[in-house]
Formats: sequence, structure tokens, C-alpha cells
Amino acid sequence: MPEIQPIYIDAEELSAHRDGAYALNGVLDSTEVAHLQNQMWDYVERLTKNHNVPIRKNQPKTWKSIGNLESLQKMLFQSGSIGHNPMSWHVRTSENVLKEFQELHKTDRLVTSMDGMSIMLPPEKTGFGFQDQSGRVKLHTDQAYRDSTINCWQGQVNLFNVYENDGALRLLRGSHKLHEEFPKHFNQIDLNKGFVILNEEQLQWYRDRLDDDADVCVKTEAGSLLIWTSCTIHQGMNPTRPRPHPENIRCTLYACKADSNILHNPKLSFYKEYLESLGATIPPPTKAEPDVEHASPEPEAKKRSPEPEQKQAEPEPEDNLPPLELDESGVIQPEEDEPLPMGDTNKEVSEEDLEKANEHRDQAVTAFSEGDFQTAVDNYTKAIELNPGSAILHAKRAAALIKLSKPLAAIRDCTKAIEINPDSAAPYKFRGRAHRLLGKWLEAHKDLVTACKLDYDDTANEWLKEVEPNVSSRI
Repeated sequence: MPEIQPIYIDAEELSAHRDGAYALNGVLDSTEVAHLQNQMWDYVERLTKNHNVPIRKNQPKTWKSIGNLESLQKMLFQSGSIGHNPMSWHVRTSENVLKEFQELHKTDRLVTSMDGMSIMLPPEKTGFGFQDQSGRVKLHTDQAYRDSTINCWQGQVNLFNVYENDGALRLLRGSHKLHEEFPKHFNQIDLNKGFVILNEEQLQWYRDRLDDDADVCVKTEAGSLLIWTSCTIHQGMNPTRPRPHPENIRCTLYACKADSNILHNPKLSFYKEYLESLGATIPPPTKAEPDVEHASPEPEAKKRSPEPEQKQAEPEPEDNLPPLELDESGVIQPEEDEPLPMGDTNKEVSEEDLEKANEHRDQAVTAFSEGDFQTAVDNYTKAIELNPGSAILHAKRAAALIKLSKPLAAIRDCTKAIEINPDSAAPYKFRGRAHRLLGKWLEAHKDLVTACKLDYDDTANEWLKEVEPNVSSRI
């Protein structure tokens, strides 16, 4: 079945009430935009300075190295400290951006997300990144279906104009109005899941209830703010062929803010603790606390007289203490395989090598998504031999090795990735998981804590909570 192609429209055509999205032009002025564009180039040059072929703004032949950074669809970068890049913080703290979100939420007490950013250097130059190369449609909602009302607005600012067939935000206009009705027709949906990618049947259900021109990509001017509800069905669309402006670059900075009261929800305690670990000050809740002063007195029957003083038991000598009880479920025996090739770190990587390495990486990603982990490992190995200086290739192979229950090989890959790029969270995350599989609880805990500090990740946090009981019993 051929993929349905969205229609490109101007941002000014959007209506918040009708479409669940709208745009504001000129949120950043031309001076700010030019400054941030230069910052983007400085940033990607710094990120790739230790790569075999570092990116240079004035040398388009080096731009292929953008493919060595960990990304989704060769466009969305989230690993390491990328969420704290200076361009994103400029947008998050922009007076015009803050004012818009304050009006949306009716408060100036806001908490901001720390998303990564989207960068797409011209695929005509890099050889990758078109929609037909990057894979499947991933139209989704970012709001759990248990919430029937709009509870979050998301935003993005593009640093370059978005033209016809460029990478853009794709929306199903009006889909936010169907959010409450959808789970009544698809009762197998997890109502508590906050990120749901829709399958073809579910997408068709939306299309049947929306206008024929509901599926759109949005053209925007550089420096404009595009805002949509979290329950609007959307995705980041890769560019399609042919592009009228093949020289055009995409750099999208995300701004998502919410009322800071959400941090006092017990379900988000992990995020509150994470922010506090970074030195953040969390405002107290603004909603009224329970009136304890006028609470009903405790019934007489429940009042207890003081317990008679008990004599403190003498502590047992340490030698007589029972052995520590650890939960060893899930621990496996280390594999006895020969070490996998790590590539020649002194190799001079040619453009042809990079191109072939990216091809094998794409094949590995596809194989991994289909559950063929051995084929994924084989292709990552070929990519590593062609481009041994890529940290993400080692981290990705480690993820596949963990699926194959080969933790020792995964640890070797992750250690190599950390040597190449110590600021990437992915190798710490997967090395922590590999240590956990071997029952090395302290090592696992240390790596997973580091991964969450570098770039918070729900899966890494779940793995961290899994090892914490065994670590607590050792301290």
C-alpha cells in the first residue's frame, strides 16, 4: 500500500482551535536567528572534532559525518548533553517564547523539557536522510489516552526557512478532537502510555473522520514558533524528493513547557529528583494542602498509651550476621565467544568508507527493529571496520549484543565507545545493563546513574531501579 503523502501548507493557515496547532512569526528576530545558525555550526564542529572526518561548515564533503552522531531517522539528536545545547536554551529562555507558554498555561511558574534538537544537513550532500531512506511513518500522540482534555502544548523554532518537501512538522489537523473517542474503538490501547505510535488501521480510523486535507506538513519562516497540542497526531517528517531548495538545512529547537505543579505528582518524582540533582529549585505546589488543623480527632480506641521501654538488644558481632541476600534473578553466565573486531583506530576513513558504513548501519537498524539481532551485529561490525572512530556504532552493536545475551562483548563495545565519546549516555546505559546481567550490581549502578545524569532516559531509569535494591544491601 503506497504511503499517503502530506500536503505542504503555510504556517499562517493553522488555527489552534480547529487544527490543534498554530504559529507565531518573528518570535526570534533576524539577528538572533543568524547568531544561532552560527552557533549550530560551531556546535556540530565541536561534537565531531574527534571523529575521523570532523564536520567543517565550509567543507560540504565532511557533512556526511553527521551520520556518526546518535540520531533518530538521521535527524533527531537526543544523546549525551545535546539537550543542553546553547541554541535550545536560548529558545527556552526567550522572552517571547516564555510569554506565549505563560499565556497558554495561565501561570509564570513553568517547567521546561530538555529535548534534543533536530539537524538535517542537505541529504543531497550527505547521501542520506530522505524520508524514503529513513523508514516508516511514525505518526504518534505524546499524550496518554486516559487524559481526554489538552494538558500540554509542545513547540518548536526552526532556524532556517522550511520550504516545500523539506523536513518539517507533520500534523493530522483536527486529530486532537478525536483523542477521547479513539480508545473506545481500540480498547487494546494502553491508556497510561504517553507515547503511542499509530499503526495503519489506527491511522485510517483518524483519516476517516478528518477532512481530506488534514494530513499536512507545515512551512515556516526562520525564527517562528510553531505550537501544537500533545494529543494532536504528529511526527517529524524527513525531506522528500525533489526539493526546490536542495541547499536548505534544517535545525529545529524544541520548547515544551508545563505548569510546575506537575512535578509534585508522585508519578513524576523521578524527574523531580533528577532536576534537583542538577541543582534545580522546584517551586512548592500552588494548590491548597489538606486542612490538617481541622481534621477529625483520632478516635479514642485508636489512641495508644506509651509502650513500656524495651531494653535495646546488643548488636550481633559482624561475623555472626547472616549473609547478604541478593536478588540474582536474570543473572546469566558470561559468553565464551571470541572478541569481535573493533576496527583499526589508525585507519584513515575515506568518503567511500563513510558511505558504506552508513549503508551497513541502516541495514543494522532495520534488522534490529525486526528482531534479527545477529544480522544487526554483523552489519554493525562491518560498519565499525569501515568507520572505527564512531562511538555510536559501538554502542548500537552493544545493544544488539545484549539482546543476544552476550554481556562481555557488549561491555567491550561500550568501553570503546566511552573512550571515543565520554559525553554520550548510550554506552553507559548499555554497559550498565550488561553488568546487571552478569550480577555486577555496583558497576551496573554506577554506569546507569551516569547515563541518567548525562541524558535522562526512561529505560535507563527503570534498569537503575532494578539494581538499586541489591546495591542498597551492599552499602
